[in-house]
Amino acid sequence: MTSQGHAVSMFAMAVKTGSPNIVVAAAAELPRLSLADALLVWLVFARAGAPYTEAAAVRWAARYLTDVRPTPRPREAHLVPSADWALAGPSAAAGREALHSLAIRRRLDEVCRALDELEPPELQRVGSRAVWLRLVSACRVLRPANQCPRS
Repeated sequence: MTSQGHAVSMFAMAVKTGSPNIVVAAAAELPRLSLADALLVWLVFARAGAPYTEAAAVRWAARYLTDVRPTPRPREAHLVPSADWALAGPSAAAGREALHSLAIRRRLDEVCRALDELEPPELQRVGSRAVWLRLVSACRVLRPANQCPRS
């Protein structure tokens, strides 16, 4: 495995720990932090209730708006930060669905997979992992093949 492959696998393991400090250290080793990787970093911050969650949310929304092409129209530019905030709050499922819809429309498959990788915090709190897995499985069946692939 190359050193780049090692950094990518270390980042994936760090995200699974859910520790913001470990994720930041692993992200620093990546040659380039993709939009999807940056979303995972932000989701780990939000899930852990880290004090820099707000800054990470703003940075991710700004990165989305500058990285995607063609440049987002005003409605999308307003929706991204709103969905971003909803994802960190009590409306996590709604925020996730809004960002997921945008990612599908923009064909940002890696962003879709990042959103699928971490379950919404409200499901994690009530211990409904089985319900979440059934929902993801249902989405795999219901979404046409040309839409965002599920991991």
